[in-house]
Amino acid sequence: MKAVVLVAFGCPDSLENIGPFMSKIMGKIPPPPVVAAVRGRYERIGGKSPLTEITQKQAKALKVELGEGYLVDFAYQYWSPEIPEVVSKLVLKGVKVIYFLPMSSFNSSVSTGAYQKTIKSLENRFPTVKFFFSGGLAYEPLFIEAHRDLLQKALKTYSPEDSGIIFTAHSLPKNAIEKGDPYFDEFLTAAKKLGSSFPFPWAYAFQSKGKSQGEWLSPGVEEVIAEFTTKGIKNIVIDPIGFVADHVETLYDLDIELKEKFSDVNIKRLSALNTHPYFIKALKQLVLKLEG
Repeated sequence: MKAVVLVAFGCPDSLENIGPFMSKIMGKIPPPPVVAAVRGRYERIGGKSPLTEITQKQAKALKVELGEGYLVDFAYQYWSPEIPEVVSKLVLKGVKVIYFLPMSSFNSSVSTGAYQKTIKSLENRFPTVKFFFSGGLAYEPLFIEAHRDLLQKALKTYSPEDSGIIFTAHSLPKNAIEKGDPYFDEFLTAAKKLGSSFPFPWAYAFQSKGKSQGEWLSPGVEEVIAEFTTKGIKNIVIDPIGFVADHVETLYDLDIELKEKFSDVNIKRLSALNTHPYFIKALKQLVLKLEG
């Protein structure tokens, strides 16, 4: 029996679990003011993230796309259901082959790299099970087509004379890229493929910068918006191509914080891919490639 597991970073399932969730990520207990600040973001989006519900829907949609012969589930790196927990459950059901698909647009040591390490650590525990892991989605044609479809629909009412596109991804510490992390190159590759498809001015930007010390990837989305406005761009369509599901980074960082900061600019934020049909087909293609 074969299974597919969608692997994501994870999210707290309640306001009370924000502190424990952050402790898992940081490897230590975060300062109370930091927890309070994050809690405030979650309160502004209704008290919780829809990430788990969306990932469950993605898994169900992929199951339909794949048809019989596959079990499809999801697992988190930093919250329940954790990867070892899900693998144990699938093995008890008789699964002998597991295909892991990262719910990450681009490969990075902090996301796909961390998932791979966890999965690798399970090989000795489950010696009769074969594990296969796919990388990010940047070079998957249907991933690009899904974003192109969203952009085509969003840009119909805008003119290239006063409108532009910004592609965003989560900022990362710059030293990770300097060590050979492919994240930035994959992001830029995807942005170029999409940006060149339309007659609108476009740019890439990073968002949701962390609080840790050191230099982070730039430019920030705020910087790019400010630059766009000096060029007479009044309408900005933001495509968060670094996120395959809507989460606090899109629902708060873009929809609330960014729009409040630039209230005089018409900002239209595209939905993350979530269960877009092309995206689900892209996930199916990843499975078929892993099967050879």
